[in-house]
Amino acid sequence: MERRINKFIEEKNFKELKDEIKNINEIDLADVLSELATNDLAKVFRVMPKDKAAKVFAEFEVDVATKLLKQLSETEIVKLIDEMPADDATDLLEEMPANIVAKILKNCHEDTRKDINRLLNYNDESAGSIMTVEYPQFKENISIKDAIAKLKENKEYYETIHTCYVVDSERILLGRVEIEDLLFNDNSLLIKDIFNDDIIYVTTSTDQEEVAAIFKKYDFMVMPVVDSEKRLVGIITVDDVIDVLEEEVTEDIKKMAAIIPGDKPYSNAHVR
Repeated sequence: MERRINKFIEEKNFKELKDEIKNINEIDLADVLSELATNDLAKVFRVMPKDKAAKVFAEFEVDVATKLLKQLSETEIVKLIDEMPADDATDLLEEMPANIVAKILKNCHEDTRKDINRLLNYNDESAGSIMTVEYPQFKENISIKDAIAKLKENKEYYETIHTCYVVDSERILLGRVEIEDLLFNDNSLLIKDIFNDDIIYVTTSTDQEEVAAIFKKYDFMVMPVVDSEKRLVGIITVDDVIDVLEEEVTEDIKKMAAIIPGDKPYSNAHVR
């Protein structure tokens, strides 16, 4: 695959290149593209459908993503950011200089800008900093038929549709409804007739380690995040938690290897 992609780039055969990459899984494609020279990587991105480009970009390591951004125009970066889930875009922007971030956000779609700014304001170690704001929510008084129509209309926007959340008119979290509940119940029923009010959630200030522990205990794939007044503001998915766990393991290994200092100064350490 990598050899064929390089061949098409060398021959400037961008039609064949586009056909070659369109059916490749985003994770596999990110692995292959990460090995390309940066200017070749930019060429591939320019022929890739924008929704696929955003998904592939989200899989890159920070150093690869940063190198690519230096090859793209500001307009191209803005289009990329607009297509990305807000939490992935936020992770990216946190690595960039403040003046560049300001320029990008200024030109982003208004909804994208609001979502990213909201996430950028949360403590780095909090649930708020890893949540996504792209999730399905329904008012309790709408019908299953209308709920399904809403899912279909916005399916490209949502991070996941397997679990949907139910809120009141003030966005207070009331419960959840699974996709199978919508598919296998009478369309005329209301959401309030079928939703489950037994729900576990975290707040935006909950520590990420606690979030990871809850995911592990209950074997969750997704969990809602609320503010101090129990208003639904986002969700956390299992892939976000895996990222947190990987960071913790890396930090623990570094501490054990004395690459970074422990909690106590060496002068206060004792041999036992």
